[in-house]
Amino acid sequence: MNTLQQLQCLITEVGSVLGEIERIERTSENVFVVVFDEETAIEAEVNEADDKLQLTMLLGPTPPDRRSEMYALLLTYNFLRGETGGFFMALDGPEGSVYLLLDICDLDLELHQLAQILATMLGTGRTWRRALTADQPTEDESAEPEVGDAIKV
Repeated sequence: MNTLQQLQCLITEVGSVLGEIERIERTSENVFVVVFDEETAIEAEVNEADDKLQLTMLLGPTPPDRRSEMYALLLTYNFLRGETGGFFMALDGPEGSVYLLLDICDLDLELHQLAQILATMLGTGRTWRRALTADQPTEDESAEPEVGDAIKV
């Protein structure tokens, strides 16, 4: 069985491990889309020539009023790629949408490993999506918490 066939089997089986998966679609010979809900999907593209699997998740557009702040945050996240499990961000244009990506170069994956990677990407992507869609905090919300708000241990 070649790499593409092995990954196809893993990707189709991962639904039995991750209960959140709504469906898995094959959009081309080497591209699969793992759909979690209407707004959330992870595209898995197998590149046999480079022996690589690239996972991509659309997060959404950057808010126009916070674009420079978000770009700085995304670049900082990319700089910390060694600490993020290899995840990195990309834009599809100057004012385009943000994508979360992961390149997997060791394609000798087992089902539980792929499931864990997808679950981590899903959680990370949802966190970033909330950050992209959140309103900017007001001055009162961004202030330091009062001592009375702290948890005492």
